Amino acid sequence: MPYSKPLRKDSKRVHGSRSGLTGLETAIILIAFVITASAFAFGVLNLGFTSTQKTTEVIGKGLKESSSAIEVDGSVMAMGTTSQPNNITFAVKLATGQEPLEISSSTTALSYVDPNKNLANVFSSATITKVLGDSDALLEPGEKWAITVKLDDAGIYGATVSLTTLQKFRIELKPGVGSVLVIERRMPAALEPIMKLV
Repeated sequence: MPYSKPLRKDSKRVHGSRSGLTGLETAIILIAFVITASAFAFGVLNLGFTSTQKTTEVIGKGLKESSSAIEVDGSVMAMGTTSQPNNITFAVKLATGQEPLEISSSTTALSYVDPNKNLANVFSSATITKVLGDSDALLEPGEKWAITVKLDDAGIYGATVSLTTLQKFRIELKPGVGSVLVIERRMPAALEPIMKLV
């Protein structure tokens, strides 16, 4: 019978122990989970920041459209004769905090409504006088423009129509950006050559 060397009692433990490798594998798996979770969190945060930025832009544009870019500066005046006014004049300026705004026939509409007329755009027959400001078509901070709507222009107002005592009229200045500037006044009980309308 051949001689066989007895096995050591701890040989199975020495050769079969994998406790060190198991710890290393667990660490690698844990690191992989952490990296994956970090990448996922970065993606979610990036998407959240993008959505927040888009929402902020939409809110900003909405506020810009809903807020008035132009406001009346001073009184609304009617001038003409004791029988009927020939024009309505009012001054405008840029509202506080607004950016320069182009006011021209290509970007702005000026409508006129009274009990006898409803005119969608009379801008081409209106007169703009720059009381304060430079010569460009931009209404800028610190500038003041006077806009005159000619009521005696036969192409607009019509020879058979007249704005008489106690009649209301409405003028709307519609710029390319911002809400509509509405001017609504009533003619006084007695007409004068120059009238301040309230």
